[in-house]
Amino acid sequence: MILVGILAGLGVYEMAERILERIVGAPEVGAVWVLTPTGKYRDYNFFRYNPKIRHINTWAGPDSHDATGINRERIRLAIASALPILPWPVEWIWFGDEDALPAENYFSELAKIYYEFPVLMTGRTNNFDGRRWYDWAGFQMDGHPFTIPYESWDHPRWSATAYCSGNQHLLNRAGFDLGVPYRDVKGEDPHFCRDFRAAGGQLIFRPELLCTLQKYHPPANFGYQPALP
Repeated sequence: MILVGILAGLGVYEMAERILERIVGAPEVGAVWVLTPTGKYRDYNFFRYNPKIRHINTWAGPDSHDATGINRERIRLAIASALPILPWPVEWIWFGDEDALPAENYFSELAKIYYEFPVLMTGRTNNFDGRRWYDWAGFQMDGHPFTIPYESWDHPRWSATAYCSGNQHLLNRAGFDLGVPYRDVKGEDPHFCRDFRAAGGQLIFRPELLCTLQKYHPPANFGYQPALP
């Protein structure tokens, strides 16, 4: 079974409802935690009549993109508390955001994947216009993030700074059980990935898993050659 934790900093309105409907409609998904700032939702009945949804109706810290780390950690802790009493075994836990729509086959593909060792995994993420966004990424020597080429995603050249974007963090049960926390810092996802590797986990990229952002983001940096590692 798969668990999902969605950070909805902008609240749950039509876009997020559409994404959550796809998630809760997947038979492979057992439960979904949704964290919103207090009262930021279009219709409370959306939570009330979706038995898979656990709504966390508070936001820690300022209501901004800078507070995602501490709130993602609150979702992680809520899932950790629920795991011992769930009636079915859990193999994957996905941490995502309210604007990333999983492909129709996302969860059926995810359910096929198994690793015996602790894994933090991500798949492809496309921008709203169809172009690739930051999914499997690293840092140039000048400190700017860039998208690592899919065809060489596991090349040692990128390994020192490789990280999974925070809108598609997939932890297998062994990886989740390492208990690595999300830090209360701006841009928590690379920190989480470094901490995860330091705890003994491995980072994996799986191209068959696709999410598409439902609002436009600035174009990704595909790498400035002189500044690449």
